[in-house]
Amino acid sequence: LGLQADPALRAREARVLDRATLPEHNKNRDISFINLIVPAKMVVKEVIRGFVSKKNVYLVDSWETAISSALDRCYEAGSEGFSFPSTLLIPDQGGRGIFLAQKDNFNVVKVKTHLGALLLTHLRTIANEKSMLLMSSLGGFFVKQSMREIDEICKIKNTLLINDVSGSIFSYDAGYGDVVIGSFKPSGFNYGGFIACDEKLNINENFDMAKIPDLIDWIEDLNARLVKVKDKCRKVKEDLKDFEVVHRESDSLVVVVRYRSDEEKSNILKYCEDNKFEYLECPRYSRVKEKAISIEVKNELKRTN
Repeated sequence: LGLQADPALRAREARVLDRATLPEHNKNRDISFINLIVPAKMVVKEVIRGFVSKKNVYLVDSWETAISSALDRCYEAGSEGFSFPSTLLIPDQGGRGIFLAQKDNFNVVKVKTHLGALLLTHLRTIANEKSMLLMSSLGGFFVKQSMREIDEICKIKNTLLINDVSGSIFSYDAGYGDVVIGSFKPSGFNYGGFIACDEKLNINENFDMAKIPDLIDWIEDLNARLVKVKDKCRKVKEDLKDFEVVHRESDSLVVVVRYRSDEEKSNILKYCEDNKFEYLECPRYSRVKEKAISIEVKNELKRTN
Protein backbone atom coordinates (compact mmCIF):
# COMPACT_ATOMS: atom_id res chain seq x y z
CA LEU A 1 0.00 0.00 0.00
CA GLY A 2 2.87 2.33 0.76
CA LEU A 3 4.23 1.83 -2.73
CA GLN A 4 0.90 2.58 -4.33
CA ALA A 5 0.39 5.73 -2.30
CA ASP A 6 3.78 7.33 -3.02
CA PRO A 7 3.13 10.16 -5.56
CA ALA A 8 6.78 10.26 -6.62
CA LEU A 9 6.71 6.54 -7.38
CA ARG A 10 3.41 6.91 -9.26
CA ALA A 11 5.05 9.54 -11.46
CA ARG A 12 8.08 7.31 -12.10
CA GLU A 13 5.76 4.41 -13.03
CA ALA A 14 4.03 6.57 -15.61
CA ARG A 15 7.35 7.72 -17.08
CA VAL A 16 8.59 4.12 -17.30
CA LEU A 17 5.56 3.03 -19.32
CA ASP A 18 5.57 6.20 -21.38
CA ARG A 19 9.30 6.20 -22.23
CA ALA A 20 10.07 2.48 -22.52
CA THR A 21 10.92 1.88 -26.18
CA LEU A 22 9.33 -1.39 -27.29
CA PRO A 23 10.37 -3.41 -30.34
CA GLU A 24 8.46 -2.66 -33.54
CA HIS A 25 6.56 -5.95 -33.43
CA ASN A 26 5.06 -4.92 -30.05
CA LYS A 27 3.92 -1.43 -31.06
CA ASN A 28 0.35 -2.67 -31.34
CA ARG A 29 0.26 -3.72 -27.69
CA ASP A 30 -2.15 -1.56 -25.71
CA ILE A 31 -0.42 0.05 -22.72
CA SER A 32 -2.70 3.07 -22.76
CA PHE A 33 -3.37 2.70 -19.04
CA ILE A 34 -0.22 4.75 -18.30
CA ASN A 35 -2.18 7.31 -16.28
CA LEU A 36 -4.08 4.73 -14.22
CA ILE A 37 -3.12 3.82 -10.67
CA VAL A 38 -1.17 0.60 -11.26
CA PRO A 39 0.69 -1.30 -8.52
CA ALA A 40 4.41 -0.75 -8.89
CA LYS A 41 5.17 -4.43 -9.38
CA MET A 42 2.66 -4.62 -12.23
CA VAL A 43 4.37 -1.69 -13.98
CA VAL A 44 7.62 -3.66 -14.07
CA LYS A 45 5.82 -6.76 -15.31
CA GLU A 46 3.98 -4.85 -18.03
CA VAL A 47 7.23 -3.40 -19.41
CA ILE A 48 8.78 -6.89 -19.43
CA ARG A 49 5.67 -8.29 -21.14
CA GLY A 50 6.12 -5.61 -23.77
CA PHE A 51 9.56 -6.66 -24.88
CA VAL A 52 9.18 -10.45 -24.48
CA SER A 53 5.61 -10.78 -25.83
CA LYS A 54 4.60 -13.31 -23.17
CA LYS A 55 1.38 -13.38 -21.15
CA ASN A 56 2.84 -14.28 -17.77
CA VAL A 57 5.85 -12.70 -16.04
CA TYR A 58 7.36 -13.80 -12.74
CA LEU A 59 9.91 -11.76 -10.75
CA VAL A 60 12.55 -13.61 -8.74
CA ASP A 61 15.59 -12.71 -6.67
CA SER A 62 18.31 -13.72 -9.15
CA TRP A 63 19.07 -15.08 -12.59
CA GLU A 64 20.16 -18.33 -10.99
CA THR A 65 16.69 -18.66 -9.48
CA ALA A 66 15.13 -17.78 -12.84
CA ILE A 67 16.97 -20.49 -14.75
CA SER A 68 16.52 -23.20 -12.11
CA SER A 69 12.81 -22.37 -11.80
CA ALA A 70 12.36 -22.41 -15.56
CA LEU A 71 14.07 -25.79 -15.90
CA ASP A 72 12.14 -27.22 -12.95
CA ARG A 73 8.69 -25.89 -13.83
CA CYS A 74 8.37 -25.54 -17.59
CA TYR A 75 7.26 -29.13 -18.01
CA GLU A 76 4.51 -28.67 -15.40
CA ALA A 77 2.62 -26.18 -17.57
CA GLY A 78 0.11 -28.77 -18.73
CA SER A 79 0.33 -27.71 -22.37
CA GLU A 80 0.39 -30.31 -25.14
CA GLY A 81 3.57 -28.69 -26.43
CA PHE A 82 5.38 -29.05 -23.11
CA SER A 83 6.81 -32.38 -22.04
CA PHE A 84 9.68 -33.25 -19.75
CA PRO A 85 12.89 -33.28 -21.83
CA SER A 86 15.73 -35.63 -20.98
CA THR A 87 18.36 -33.80 -23.07
CA LEU A 88 19.51 -30.23 -22.56
CA LEU A 89 21.12 -28.55 -25.56
CA ILE A 90 23.51 -25.68 -24.83
CA PRO A 91 26.01 -23.77 -27.02
CA ASP A 92 29.58 -25.05 -26.96
CA GLN A 93 30.78 -21.49 -26.16
CA GLY A 94 29.26 -18.06 -25.75
CA GLY A 95 26.90 -19.41 -23.08
CA ARG A 96 26.48 -18.65 -19.39
CA GLY A 97 28.49 -20.51 -16.79
CA ILE A 98 25.39 -21.92 -15.13
CA PHE A 99 24.49 -23.74 -18.37
CA LEU A 100 27.36 -26.13 -17.66
CA ALA A 101 26.11 -26.79 -14.13
CA GLN A 102 23.05 -28.72 -15.35
CA LYS A 103 24.92 -31.98 -16.02
CA ASP A 104 23.51 -33.60 -12.87
CA ASN A 105 19.93 -33.03 -14.02
CA PHE A 106 20.06 -33.61 -17.78
CA ASN A 107 21.96 -35.31 -20.53
CA VAL A 108 23.79 -32.16 -21.66
CA VAL A 109 24.70 -31.96 -25.35
CA LYS A 110 26.64 -29.02 -26.77
CA VAL A 111 25.49 -27.42 -30.00
CA LYS A 112 28.40 -26.54 -32.26
CA THR A 113 29.00 -22.86 -32.85
CA HIS A 114 31.20 -20.62 -34.92
CA LEU A 115 32.86 -18.63 -32.14
CA GLY A 116 29.60 -18.52 -30.17
CA ALA A 117 27.13 -18.27 -33.08
CA LEU A 118 24.99 -21.41 -33.18
CA LEU A 119 25.46 -23.57 -36.27
CA LEU A 120 21.93 -24.18 -37.53
CA THR A 121 22.88 -27.32 -39.45
CA HIS A 122 24.09 -29.00 -36.27
CA LEU A 123 21.05 -27.85 -34.30
CA ARG A 124 18.75 -29.40 -36.93
CA THR A 125 20.65 -32.69 -36.60
CA ILE A 126 20.45 -33.08 -32.82
CA ALA A 127 17.19 -31.33 -31.82
CA ASN A 128 14.13 -33.51 -31.16
CA GLU A 129 10.99 -33.76 -29.02
CA LYS A 130 12.98 -35.05 -26.04
CA SER A 131 15.38 -32.10 -25.98
CA MET A 132 15.26 -28.51 -24.87
CA LEU A 133 17.54 -25.72 -26.04
CA LEU A 134 18.92 -23.32 -23.43
CA MET A 135 20.73 -20.39 -24.99
CA SER A 136 21.30 -16.62 -24.92
CA SER A 137 19.92 -14.61 -27.83
CA LEU A 138 22.95 -12.32 -27.49
CA GLY A 139 25.53 -15.07 -27.14
CA GLY A 140 28.30 -14.19 -24.70
CA PHE A 141 27.00 -10.60 -24.90
CA PHE A 142 28.87 -10.25 -28.21
CA VAL A 143 27.09 -12.21 -30.96
CA LYS A 144 23.51 -11.80 -32.12
CA GLN A 145 22.04 -15.26 -32.70
CA SER A 146 19.80 -16.15 -35.66
CA MET A 147 16.77 -16.32 -33.42
CA ARG A 148 14.07 -16.47 -36.10
CA GLU A 149 15.69 -19.52 -37.70
CA ILE A 150 16.48 -21.11 -34.33
CA ASP A 151 12.88 -20.63 -33.21
CA GLU A 152 11.60 -22.21 -36.45
CA ILE A 153 13.91 -25.23 -36.05
CA CYS A 154 12.77 -25.76 -32.45
CA LYS A 155 9.11 -25.60 -33.48
CA ILE A 156 9.61 -28.10 -36.31
CA LYS A 157 11.57 -30.45 -34.04
CA ASN A 158 9.19 -29.98 -31.06
CA THR A 159 12.17 -28.80 -29.01
CA LEU A 160 11.44 -26.50 -26.10
CA LEU A 161 13.33 -23.21 -26.45
CA ILE A 162 14.45 -21.30 -23.36
CA ASN A 163 15.83 -17.91 -24.37
CA ASP A 164 18.08 -15.99 -21.99
CA VAL A 165 17.50 -12.34 -22.90
CA SER A 166 19.80 -10.75 -20.31
CA GLY A 167 21.81 -9.15 -23.13
CA SER A 168 19.00 -8.58 -25.62
CA ILE A 169 16.48 -6.61 -23.56
CA PHE A 170 14.57 -4.10 -25.74
CA SER A 171 15.46 -6.00 -28.90
CA TYR A 172 13.28 -8.01 -31.27
CA ASP A 173 15.17 -11.19 -30.29
CA ALA A 174 13.83 -11.00 -26.74
CA GLY A 175 10.43 -12.12 -28.06
CA TYR A 176 11.54 -15.58 -29.19
CA GLY A 177 11.26 -18.74 -27.11
CA ASP A 178 8.70 -20.88 -25.28
CA VAL A 179 10.15 -19.62 -22.01
CA VAL A 180 12.12 -16.40 -21.66
CA ILE A 181 14.44 -15.77 -18.74
CA GLY A 182 16.53 -12.76 -17.90
CA SER A 183 18.78 -11.13 -15.36
CA PHE A 184 18.84 -7.43 -14.58
CA LYS A 185 22.48 -7.63 -13.49
CA PRO A 186 24.24 -7.46 -16.91
CA SER A 187 22.35 -4.26 -17.64
CA GLY A 188 23.45 -2.63 -14.41
CA PHE A 189 20.86 -3.45 -11.72
CA ASN A 190 22.62 -5.75 -9.29
CA TYR A 191 19.60 -7.77 -8.17
CA GLY A 192 16.85 -9.95 -9.53
CA GLY A 193 15.67 -11.73 -12.61
CA PHE A 194 12.49 -12.82 -14.35
CA ILE A 195 10.76 -15.68 -16.12
CA ALA A 196 8.15 -15.14 -18.83
CA CYS A 197 5.91 -17.63 -20.60
CA ASP A 198 2.52 -17.81 -22.26
CA GLU A 199 1.72 -20.80 -20.07
CA LYS A 200 1.09 -20.36 -16.36
CA LEU A 201 4.00 -21.73 -14.34
CA ASN A 202 4.18 -22.60 -10.68
CA ILE A 203 6.90 -20.07 -9.79
CA ASN A 204 7.72 -18.85 -6.30
CA GLU A 205 8.08 -15.09 -6.83
CA ASN A 206 10.64 -14.15 -4.20
CA PHE A 207 11.67 -10.72 -5.55
CA ASP A 208 12.30 -8.25 -2.73
CA MET A 209 9.46 -5.74 -3.08
CA ALA A 210 11.51 -3.07 -1.30
CA LYS A 211 13.72 -2.92 -4.40
CA ILE A 212 10.84 -2.21 -6.81
CA PRO A 213 11.18 1.62 -6.67
CA ASP A 214 14.89 1.37 -7.55
CA LEU A 215 14.09 -1.11 -10.31
CA ILE A 216 11.54 1.31 -11.79
CA ASP A 217 14.16 4.08 -11.76
CA TRP A 218 16.59 1.72 -13.50
CA ILE A 219 14.10 0.70 -16.19
CA GLU A 220 13.15 4.30 -16.93
CA ASP A 221 16.35 5.14 -18.80
CA LEU A 222 17.66 1.63 -19.48
CA ASN A 223 17.10 1.67 -23.23
CA ALA A 224 18.99 4.95 -23.62
CA ARG A 225 21.91 3.58 -21.58
CA LEU A 226 21.98 0.36 -23.61
CA VAL A 227 22.15 2.41 -26.82
CA LYS A 228 25.15 4.31 -25.43
CA VAL A 229 26.96 1.08 -24.55
CA LYS A 230 26.30 -0.40 -28.00
CA ASP A 231 27.56 2.82 -29.59
CA LYS A 232 30.68 2.64 -27.45
CA CYS A 233 31.22 -0.97 -28.56
CA ARG A 234 31.09 0.20 -32.18
CA LYS A 235 33.67 2.86 -31.34
CA VAL A 236 35.94 0.23 -29.73
CA LYS A 237 35.63 -1.98 -32.82
CA GLU A 238 36.59 0.95 -35.02
CA ASP A 239 39.55 1.79 -32.78
CA LEU A 240 40.69 -1.82 -33.06
CA LYS A 241 40.14 -2.11 -36.81
CA ASP A 242 43.59 -3.66 -37.25
CA PHE A 243 42.79 -6.49 -34.83
CA GLU A 244 40.58 -9.56 -35.22
CA VAL A 245 37.33 -8.60 -33.51
CA VAL A 246 35.05 -11.62 -33.14
CA HIS A 247 31.70 -11.06 -34.90
CA ARG A 248 32.61 -7.46 -35.58
CA GLU A 249 29.33 -6.85 -37.43
CA SER A 250 27.07 -7.84 -34.53
CA ASP A 251 25.50 -5.46 -32.03
CA SER A 252 27.11 -6.24 -28.70
CA LEU A 253 27.60 -5.22 -25.09
CA VAL A 254 31.21 -6.47 -24.97
CA VAL A 255 33.94 -6.62 -27.60
CA VAL A 256 35.90 -9.85 -27.99
CA VAL A 257 39.30 -9.49 -29.68
CA ARG A 258 41.43 -12.48 -30.66
CA TYR A 259 45.22 -12.26 -30.53
CA ARG A 260 47.91 -14.28 -32.26
CA SER A 261 50.98 -13.17 -30.31
CA ASP A 262 52.04 -11.78 -26.96
CA GLU A 263 52.63 -8.44 -28.64
CA GLU A 264 49.04 -8.28 -29.89
CA LYS A 265 47.77 -9.23 -26.45
CA SER A 266 49.87 -6.50 -24.83
CA ASN A 267 48.54 -3.92 -27.27
CA ILE A 268 44.93 -4.89 -26.58
CA LEU A 269 45.49 -4.76 -22.82
CA LYS A 270 47.15 -1.37 -23.13
CA TYR A 271 44.10 -0.12 -25.06
CA CYS A 272 41.87 -1.34 -22.20
CA GLU A 273 44.04 0.32 -19.57
CA ASP A 274 44.32 3.60 -21.51
CA ASN A 275 40.54 3.75 -21.92
CA LYS A 276 39.74 2.40 -18.44
CA PHE A 277 37.85 -0.65 -19.71
CA GLU A 278 37.49 -3.76 -17.59
CA TYR A 279 38.34 -6.96 -19.42
CA LEU A 280 38.29 -10.76 -19.21
CA GLU A 281 40.95 -13.08 -20.57
CA CYS A 282 39.87 -16.01 -22.73
CA PRO A 283 39.56 -18.91 -23.40
CA ARG A 284 36.44 -19.15 -21.25
CA TYR A 285 33.04 -20.74 -21.88
CA SER A 286 31.07 -17.54 -21.33
CA ARG A 287 32.87 -15.81 -24.23
CA VAL A 288 35.05 -17.87 -26.62
CA LYS A 289 37.31 -20.89 -26.31
CA GLU A 290 40.11 -19.05 -28.08
CA LYS A 291 42.98 -16.82 -26.97
CA ALA A 292 41.22 -13.49 -26.76
CA ILE A 293 40.46 -10.47 -24.62
CA SER A 294 36.83 -9.60 -23.89
CA ILE A 295 36.50 -5.86 -23.37
CA GLU A 296 33.63 -5.56 -20.89
CA VAL A 297 32.01 -2.35 -22.10
CA LYS A 298 28.70 -3.43 -20.53
CA ASN A 299 30.19 -2.92 -17.06
CA GLU A 300 29.69 0.80 -17.58
CA LEU A 301 25.98 0.11 -17.02
CA LYS A 302 26.69 -0.65 -13.36
CA ARG A 303 25.00 1.61 -10.85
CA THR A 304 24.56 1.47 -7.12
CA ASN A 305 21.15 0.22 -6.02
